[in-house]
Amino acid sequence: MARLRRKLKRRGAKEVLGVDISGEMVAVAGKFEESETGARCRITALLEPAPVSFVATCPRREVYEDSLRAAGFRELTWVPLEVSEDGVHEFGADFWADLLANPPLETLRCRA
Repeated sequence: MARLRRKLKRRGAKEVLGVDISGEMVAVAGKFEESETGARCRITALLEPAPVSFVATCPRREVYEDSLRAAGFRELTWVPLEVSEDGVHEFGADFWADLLANPPLETLRCRA
């Protein structure tokens, strides 16, 4: 995955936010500008006979946090992605190194 990100950057992507390879499809997310709430991203699914693209906004953390607090939620905690001991034991630490160095997501936990 890291190799693919480097290749896309060499081809001109400002920042590669994520790449998903599943079956016959490759999807690439690239950051192209900032908006009031966060990064505007172009997501492209490399499909046949033609790619399909759409634009989305990826809100910054403080946008989520401010919105939830304004709605009355409290005890907001960002929970990082973890690999279980069983996963490390079965596949080895090297297998998970890229995922943990470039986590694709975090969970936001809060109370009402």
